[in-house]
Amino acid sequence: MQLLAFSGQAAFGFLPFELLTDTGYSLETILTQAGVSSRGVFITGYSNGYYGYLIPQKEMMAGNYETEGAAVWADLPQCCEQSERAVLDGFRRMAAENGAL
Repeated sequence: MQLLAFSGQAAFGFLPFELLTDTGYSLETILTQAGVSSRGVFITGYSNGYYGYLIPQKEMMAGNYETEGAAVWADLPQCCEQSERAVLDGFRRMAAENGAL
């Protein structure tokens, strides 16, 4: 994961996952709380590699393509219930440590 920020005007979050909408919104919220205008937040999946879907914990029980089939068909490791939380926590740390925000 990477974060590129420009003095609160814009921030780009690069993640090696396919994201569901709720996760993208959570990442946007982290950056807006750090002082970036929501119009300047850009979250980019499939960056620097590909590790499959990043599944929110609440979606784990849904049993749909993203939670059960995609990782198998792509020969990738499956997310666990803590995966999204770990990514969001890591992104919060990067936002807090980034003096450009």
